Amino acid sequence: MNETDAISYEDQKKRRWLDRRKELYRWNKRATAVNIEPMKAKRPSKIERKRWEDSIIDAENRMRN
Repeated sequence: MNETDAISYEDQKKRRWLDRRKELYRWNKRATAVNIEPMKAKRPSKIERKRWEDSIIDAENRMRN
């Protein structure tokens, strides 16, 4: 295997970042669809993010019923 066959570390890092941005974009779209404010620009804790995601899911379920 030569250098051109392997994916460089920087490419992997960029791919992970882009995948994360896509995920966050989807969550923000879901939040605005159910009238929940998006997360602040400051990095949230894992618990804060989980609560925010759960509130979106709960609001979506209320809208369906």
